[in-house]
Amino acid sequence: MNSSPFEYTSNTQNATLFYDCPPEFEHPATWDFPCLKDGAPDHAYAVVNTSLATELLCRCGGGTVVIPVLATTAQGFMNNSLDFHEVLDEGFEVKWTLEEGECRDCAESGGGCGYNWCLDQPGCYCPHKPYSTTCTTLKPPPRIAPTPTALYSPKSSKKSSIN
Repeated sequence: MNSSPFEYTSNTQNATLFYDCPPEFEHPATWDFPCLKDGAPDHAYAVVNTSLATELLCRCGGGTVVIPVLATTAQGFMNNSLDFHEVLDEGFEVKWTLEEGECRDCAESGGGCGYNWCLDQPGCYCPHKPYSTTCTTLKPPPRIAPTPTALYSPKSSKKSSIN
């Protein structure tokens, strides 16, 4: 993943799928991953150990796909408590790499920190529209104090004051 607002966490590692391998490719530390090739049943082999994946790369002679997975689930796969489908189902972790101050300033202004993929830069998503760093607030017009007025009632010669 080369996307600038994210990076993998330390709990993410790579798994490797090997495909188009010769029939004798199987290794005790790989998992046979049934798949379809041109609509016909085929096999791929999954490995979560990076050094083993490097070693097996030349033995397969086919293709590979590298997939980020949770290191904790990869460990479960290696000790046979999880199968590879379960490892894939758990996904992987990333963390947000934007400056904490940028997101804090945005949140304090009433927005939500995000990333504008079209502009390839962070953005502040505000209730009325997005801005680059913080939500701009439209200041209400200054409040004008009411002017006291006097009412005159012809039936009474008294004046009353209303605020």
